[in-house]
Amino acid sequence: MRTGFDYTDDSKRDWKADIKWSFVRREGGADVYRVEWKFIEENDSSVPNSAELSFDGVSPAKLPVTDQLIISIEPDASSDEV
Repeated sequence: MRTGFDYTDDSKRDWKADIKWSFVRREGGADVYRVEWKFIEENDSSVPNSAELSFDGVSPAKLPVTDQLIISIEPDASSDEV
């Protein structure tokens, strides 16, 4: 997945991010995912990073990457309905 932001203000730096995730295991009622990302600021190179993120299907799981980028897994809106 590619995300990013192109500012119309030249004083701010445009950025993009490539994000991949894959299921790793089930642990204590939650799914654990391996999240890999590359945060790329305009005209800069970036080193890939990765982390595991645990998601229980009820609460949002958030992984802060930079001030501009937070990777999150959100519960399905219909999960409140039984």
